[in-house]
Amino acid sequence: MLHKFLSYIEQKKLIQHGSKTLLAVSGGKDSMVMLDLMLQAGMNIEVGHINHHLRGEESEEDALFVKNHCKNRSISYHQYDIDPYLLAHGNLQDKARQIRYQQFAQWASEHNCQQIATAHHLNDRIETFLMFAMRGTGLDGMASIAAKHGQIIRPLLWATSDEISDYIRKNNIPFREDSSNASDKYLRNQVRHHIIPAMVQADSRSLQGLKQTIQHMESTSIIFDFLMENLANQVVRHQRGMKIIDIQGSILPHPFAADLLYQLIKNDGFNFFQCSDIVRDQRGHYYTTSHEAILHQKNLIIRPIQEAIVIAPITVDTLPFSCNFNGQKIEISFTDEKPHEFHANDTFFLDATSIQWPLTLRMRAPGDTFRPYGMEGKSQKVKDYLINRKLSAYDKEAILILEDASQIVSVLPLTIANGVQVHKDTKNMVKVEVKNID
Repeated sequence: MLHKFLSYIEQKKLIQHGSKTLLAVSGGKDSMVMLDLMLQAGMNIEVGHINHHLRGEESEEDALFVKNHCKNRSISYHQYDIDPYLLAHGNLQDKARQIRYQQFAQWASEHNCQQIATAHHLNDRIETFLMFAMRGTGLDGMASIAAKHGQIIRPLLWATSDEISDYIRKNNIPFREDSSNASDKYLRNQVRHHIIPAMVQADSRSLQGLKQTIQHMESTSIIFDFLMENLANQVVRHQRGMKIIDIQGSILPHPFAADLLYQLIKNDGFNFFQCSDIVRDQRGHYYTTSHEAILHQKNLIIRPIQEAIVIAPITVDTLPFSCNFNGQKIEISFTDEKPHEFHANDTFFLDATSIQWPLTLRMRAPGDTFRPYGMEGKSQKVKDYLINRKLSAYDKEAILILEDASQIVSVLPLTIANGVQVHKDTKNMVKVEVKNID
């Protein structure tokens, strides 16, 4: 069994030579076998145990058992006791799992462990596969438990529960029996005690068949992720912290457009029903707990949810001046540059003698009106100017107004007003630069 154990670790590249591994040891059969195999292999390990305090004296005895086992073998041991109050409300299993992984991650960081090993085995993987299938799942769920996920590794995922039990008997490995494993209170135990035995009774090849199915799903998932990553590189671009997806040109032509879009944006929290609405309506504002999305022209624009941005007007009476706003850096200074045009690459030039000082930098307000450069001195509402420029709602939020004592001299980062532009004989110039911070 040691040979299979080491071969699997090598095949899946779970542990680099010389690195340290933190083992999650409950005291049950699976984790005690993993611990013994790690010791036989001469691995650099430490042990962590979580006491959930859910089974009274039995939980205390489990913790003491693991602690003494490590002490007798000079293994560094860490214990965390969960306050039962934290598990009193909501889904107990989900909360306990979350606390466990958070604590193991903390220990790994504190004690320089490069990976965290759990003792999940093949039967666990099959049970999870069946549970996901019963509840309805996508390709990721059908692939079930992974051998490696981030810092978490599962070096026993190849072994069946029978192989683990045989190893226990042959090597006289001590372990603790969790009495809750006998209960049918949880779905996993019902699958373990009733559904899988019934499948094996119906066809003795069931376990091997399920193992092969999971392996096929895992391979398919890897290939699918590779193809989706290539697609994302083609149709998704990033700008100022926003994700911009070419909906009309790259997504809508496909007969399964909603499915394709879902794969591109599911990690931002969007569900399939929202993707269907986006594809069907091609308009609207969509939210998740962490992100929001709007449709603008041919694109879907996604960004993290932001609080309303408000800045108080800033008086600019001394140059050079600099400030940051909504992912942009605004710099205003005197310059001796001789520009070919009034602006280039988000850099604007103003005739300093045409400005009635001081300048004020502020957010735009309802009713703002100015005379855009190039419109022969005609006035236009800033709102209408932005509409004509076909800016998205997100882009409009980034607009700032630069005004002097009598008029708006620039709508940043788009244009300047007529009457303040430089001429060939202008000698005193102000340079206004707008740079994306990201």
